Amino acid sequence: MEVFKYFKEKSHKDDYLNGKIRLGTLNYYRGIENEKQGDVLEGLSKYKVPYQEFDKTAWDEVIKVQPQFAQLVEVAEGGTVIMRDCETESYCHDEYIVCATTVRNDDYFKEDFGEFCIKIEQPDFFCDLVADQLCLKFKKDIRYINKPVSYTKVELTNFLQQQDPVFTKPKIPYEGQNEFRFFWLMNPLNDSGEQTLTIDIGQNWAKKIFVDLK
Repeated sequence: MEVFKYFKEKSHKDDYLNGKIRLGTLNYYRGIENEKQGDVLEGLSKYKVPYQEFDKTAWDEVIKVQPQFAQLVEVAEGGTVIMRDCETESYCHDEYIVCATTVRNDDYFKEDFGEFCIKIEQPDFFCDLVADQLCLKFKKDIRYINKPVSYTKVELTNFLQQQDPVFTKPKIPYEGQNEFRFFWLMNPLNDSGEQTLTIDIGQNWAKKIFVDLK
């Protein structure tokens, strides 16, 4: 599979071609991207539950699905809790990502993503190389996922509903991006506070997996 990455600055493209890969966290990109580039709820799933009732057994099932909700309420044995007009969010830990696309479309991407473009010929190998360098830097195990984004993100109305906060975006206005995302998750979780960093996979490897297109 081949994917494409666009850059606003030629120097940023050249960095990639030389093996210097700039990474940013989900929270970082939420803060800098305009409304055409990124979802303001990037990495988050929003819940707006009009009414739901739980006994302890039912709430324990919710916690299995979404452990973060354990802090919302504690249901005692034999007790019942009623959620009415409840709004909350489920989130992914703030880890590093790289965004690309499965479709080359210079006219579409030029204004918001940049006119400079490379092809990533081996996405899995690219993920491996970045993971190796993150492992060396942080001395942690690295799990990674790379796959296309699904444009199925909606506001959830039931606490048992799930959607992947990292690999989903709203269909409108983002579907035309055909985004392909790389995501690296640390174990233990990333607590460095570095929202951006540049790692070096080496120029020799870069020459094998990147092609300069424009």
